[in-house]
Amino acid sequence: MWDGNTCINFTAKFLEFLKDAIPEDGVYQITFPRNGTVISVTKKPDGESFLTPEYVKWKQDTRSEL
Repeated sequence: MWDGNTCINFTAKFLEFLKDAIPEDGVYQITFPRNGTVISVTKKPDGESFLTPEYVKWKQDTRSEL
């Protein structure tokens, strides 16, 4: 059965983890592979997006359809 407290507690722990894992300003990519057990936090180089090239292309294509 769904329990809202479980969600709140998970979110609080996850945000605490992020606060410790991200020591400075910047763009970070957070990944959790399907069937994975480890969350990875990686700082992206300045000017680099966390969006995949495939997503950017899809978004540009859908804008041109409007």
